[in-house]
Amino acid sequence: MRKHQVESEDVVIAAVENDVCTLLKECIRRLPVTVDDVESYTRTDAVLGKVISCVNTEKWPKANQKLAYFQNRCKTLSVVGGCLMSGERVVIPPELR
Repeated sequence: MRKHQVESEDVVIAAVENDVCTLLKECIRRLPVTVDDVESYTRTDAVLGKVISCVNTEKWPKANQKLAYFQNRCKTLSVVGGCLMSGERVVIPPELR
């Protein structure tokens, strides 16, 4: 029974990951950039890189004005691949705006 439950959970997790990746690609498809562009510029942007670190660790620094905008929205933030998402929207790095 336990093995079947673990396999079922793995299937659900894989399906959710697939859905999220599809959502990311669909959001970016409408833009004049690629997923690789967004990942690359996100990785090299100091603020977005720190935001991704904070999202992954769920630890935010105190009184950081550069991160305050994102910290106020931390419950909606997630990381898909190397892209930062806010709800169902992709956060586009400043260099690509």
